[in-house]
Amino acid sequence: MRIVHMIICVLLACPVATGAAAGPVRVSGESYALGYDVIGRAERVLKQAAVDSPKWHSKQDSIQRDVHDVTFLLEQAWRAAEKSNDAAKKEYAHQALTVLQRAVMRGHFDPDKIEPVLALIRQLLPNVSV
Repeated sequence: MRIVHMIICVLLACPVATGAAAGPVRVSGESYALGYDVIGRAERVLKQAAVDSPKWHSKQDSIQRDVHDVTFLLEQAWRAAEKSNDAAKKEYAHQALTVLQRAVMRGHFDPDKIEPVLALIRQLLPNVSV
């Protein structure tokens, strides 16, 4: 539970969580809601970056799948962190990073536009260069 609290504290400083910074950090059931707010914000960042992609019209299905996959994996990483399952958290976050990096290499996202999502992944994988 300590790691979940620490992630929440760090994420509140992250651009993805700018709207969540209005109130104090809460634990327990409220951290669950806050976590999903952060994941929802990350999904919105990815969706906006997808629509802004020059490949959006020709590769829309593939780009939408990337958005879905990254969001799903981040959600699973968050759930694992809440359960203090560090190994699963790292595995899901690493998979999210791999999918995101592959999508960037394909030109599906501009790296600058997805920086808030990369910042979230950096918090989940503090010892990995992102």
